[in-house]
Amino acid sequence: FQNKYLIEVAPGWEEPLNLYTTAVAEPGERKSAVIKAMTAPLYEYEKKRAAEEKPSLDYFNSKRRLIQNSISALESGKVKDSESNVLNKLSELHEQLAEMPQKYAYRLIIDDTTPEKLADIMSQQGGSIVLSSAEGGVFQTMAGRYDSGSSLDVYLKAHAGDPVYVDRIGRESNILINPHLTLLLACQPEIISRVMANREMTGRGLPARFIYGWCPRRVGSRTSEVTAIPDRVRDEYYKRIFTALSSQPRRAVLRGDSEFNKLRAMYQSDVERKVNDEFASITDWMSKHVGAMCRIAALYHCWEHPEDAAEIPIPGETLALALGNADFYIESALRAYTSGKGEGLLYNAKYIWKRICDSDLCVLSRSELYSLCRGRFTYSSELDKPLEFLEKLGYIRLSKVKTTGRPRWLIDVNPLTRLLAP
Repeated sequence: FQNKYLIEVAPGWEEPLNLYTTAVAEPGERKSAVIKAMTAPLYEYEKKRAAEEKPSLDYFNSKRRLIQNSISALESGKVKDSESNVLNKLSELHEQLAEMPQKYAYRLIIDDTTPEKLADIMSQQGGSIVLSSAEGGVFQTMAGRYDSGSSLDVYLKAHAGDPVYVDRIGRESNILINPHLTLLLACQPEIISRVMANREMTGRGLPARFIYGWCPRRVGSRTSEVTAIPDRVRDEYYKRIFTALSSQPRRAVLRGDSEFNKLRAMYQSDVERKVNDEFASITDWMSKHVGAMCRIAALYHCWEHPEDAAEIPIPGETLALALGNADFYIESALRAYTSGKGEGLLYNAKYIWKRICDSDLCVLSRSELYSLCRGRFTYSSELDKPLEFLEKLGYIRLSKVKTTGRPRWLIDVNPLTRLLAP
């Protein structure tokens, strides 16, 4: 839908429908398998359409080459004729060539590639492409894996559909007036930590353009009995994607109904009140959050109405459905942003509190807690600040017990937390 629709969030404020998304999960969490299942119909559609168009594409490009060869023959003097006749023929051939811009095999989805090649492919495909990868190589490429510096412009501008101009010595320039790039990625937490520690990426606002999904760790608790996706679900998924991709490209604007606009305004006001307070650490990300949620609502709407989405206003309940995941996205963004500085105080405190609750102990020593958290923390001193934070919130009380040797720290769990637990 990214090259077919825009959504009018408010008068004078339009958003394209492409998303930059990344699922963040530990090794062994089946990132590749999930990405493969999600993108399978895209690859199938791409293969089917490319095969259907190949005969006519080959004929068109052969005809275009003949015109180019004729121009070369006239320019080289191989065709003997008067100068005026040669110039007239050249003029006619150049006019024909101008009416036959080069065509390329249909591409819908690509894997990791350089920013320069990405711009080439987008130009060949009318400015629109999906880049999907279950590894972190895309972020390494953004940071300049293939050159001495970072090449972020195409990623930064394509998120909002801003024009992209790529000029290179010895190669044809790329001009993308309305670029549409979707990033469908999955990576490990370590990759996100590197992104957040990269000053150029954060300074230019690349992390603010992503919607993060921080996945809970499942390795060690998974069942050996795996249930396959039901055939009816998979078939409907394929059918809807094929229907959407087969509909004619057009540039239409989607608009919400009165309930949509009312809910959007209320939610935006709520975000604005909190952006410099509890969301101060992700202000740049929150500045794009409302627009992102409206993009998601528009995509839900298109999924339900793949052929006539512009004729039906987006209902408020569709935006409410999108906002049902907003807290998850915000929490994932908070975790992503703090990952560049270690895991962050809040998430370490949450982890420690969960381990305390799982233990069912009312009082435990610091060494006992460190044993419970082994694997998460390298040194016991890393427990200090999270424990102080939990004490400040009233979850625990820290007390020092004198011994013949070094003092011993005890952690008393507030009994009210047990009474209030669901």
